[in-house]
Amino acid sequence: DIGNVDFGDLILLPIRLLRGHPEIKNRIQQRFLAVLVDEYQDTNVAQYQLLRELVGPKTWLGVVGDDDQSIYRFRGAEVGNILGFPDMFPGTQVVKLEQNYRSTATILEIASAVVSNNTGRLGKTLWTAGETGNKAVMAYLEDHNDEAEWCAERIDAAAAEKSAENPDGSSDGKYSGTAILYRTNAQSRVFETLFRKRNIPYRIVGTLSFYQREEVKDVLAYLSWLANHRDEVAFRRIANKPARGLGKTGLNRLMDAALTNHSGDILEACRKYPAKGKAAKALRFLSELSERYTDSESFEHLGFLIQDLADASGLLEHYREVDRVENSQRTRNLDELVNAASEYPSTPEGLTAFLELVELDQALLEEEEEDDNRVTLITMHNTKGLEFDSVIITGMEEGLFPRGDEGFDDDELEEERRLFYVAITRARKELAFTTCRRRMLWGRYRDTVPSRFLQEVPDETIRVEGAGDSRESAYDPWRPGVKLMHDEYGVGVVQKRMANGGHTVIHVLFESGRSATLLPEFSSNHLELLGTAGDDW
Repeated sequence: DIGNVDFGDLILLPIRLLRGHPEIKNRIQQRFLAVLVDEYQDTNVAQYQLLRELVGPKTWLGVVGDDDQSIYRFRGAEVGNILGFPDMFPGTQVVKLEQNYRSTATILEIASAVVSNNTGRLGKTLWTAGETGNKAVMAYLEDHNDEAEWCAERIDAAAAEKSAENPDGSSDGKYSGTAILYRTNAQSRVFETLFRKRNIPYRIVGTLSFYQREEVKDVLAYLSWLANHRDEVAFRRIANKPARGLGKTGLNRLMDAALTNHSGDILEACRKYPAKGKAAKALRFLSELSERYTDSESFEHLGFLIQDLADASGLLEHYREVDRVENSQRTRNLDELVNAASEYPSTPEGLTAFLELVELDQALLEEEEEDDNRVTLITMHNTKGLEFDSVIITGMEEGLFPRGDEGFDDDELEEERRLFYVAITRARKELAFTTCRRRMLWGRYRDTVPSRFLQEVPDETIRVEGAGDSRESAYDPWRPGVKLMHDEYGVGVVQKRMANGGHTVIHVLFESGRSATLLPEFSSNHLELLGTAGDDW
């Protein structure tokens, strides 16, 4: 109505114009005799429709793209645009550019083997005239802390090797050639914390440092106010977040009352300030929220207090809605904050110690020099177009990568595999994968299953570390011989493990003599692992 358009309108309005005015459409098609589209695998349906209107019977049309790198479905990208191009535009000539100038032959073999499991692709075979290169490393580790330690050791070893190669003392590129890749931004926290302790310089690409992220700072502000009811900065941040009817004017008056009548005690001001309507309700809510944590020691650890606080304050529901609207993963950062605090007791002393650690963490971050010689911490999506001498792909577990949330289907699985392909092909010389036996979720450890994608990496291209140094002996909670308890069928032992449609399927023989076929990812609430069965089975 006011004459402004958004990015969607910049596509939609020209489509309507060209379809509604044939004379303009003919003039445009006569003017542009050739049309070239780059990154075609990332185009959406609307962009395809615009392209159809721009191209006439005499137009030369060329598109460039890699269907195996179509990873933006969550933004509306339609891989079918490039897969169906020859059918949509008859007479198409397909030219495959298969020679790679970045990665070693081993890395290309891994990438090709993995992505070949997708059915929705045009197909190609990457090759290089360069060297074969080293085998990739597949590391089976205990948990996310071990994962970070393993990565740090590998980085320090590579840095020491480069230092030895440069006796003049030059440290250029000691760290900048390495990248740590992960599926979600929340996974950066443990790397950030450890790397600072070990003086490994790093940079985060595409987002803020963990403790600087909005949703994390919101919870920290609540904690700061709980620890000190005179913390005006913290209170101003959380007083009306989520929105609860406490306006700027009312907030300023409350702060004046706290300073004048209650020696700066904001909680006392919340209890006694004569507010009305929504403001009164908001102040009563904040007072009751503070009182809820008077007996903080009732929580098993500080992480569980934070989990309860995120829920009770409304922040968790607020950021769930943000995630739904923006297709973001902010609640994952709240989960990771719970994990970070799980090492601290749920006491006033534990809360103070945790907040002091966060404060120190940020102070160290601000003191770091801004140079380019840093390890890169980055999500797989943000790596597109980048390359590094050494790449470590972390968090290779079912449910994390590939993710397994509600609505996850075969198309989503193929997109996740394309994302894995993109991550692999960021590496020039060295490649490593890490998977953990267990990972913390909302303050509790959960047993995990190695990512199905690791099974698609050819044996001859990898060197295994951990888990008995062989892939077959790697920890798999559902491997044959594992004893388990089913809440309906009783105690049983896994006889066979299979894969069906991308899902793990196990055949279990129970003490009762009954046998059952189960899908653990859908039955996890009914199953409890009991260890390895003895000789009596």
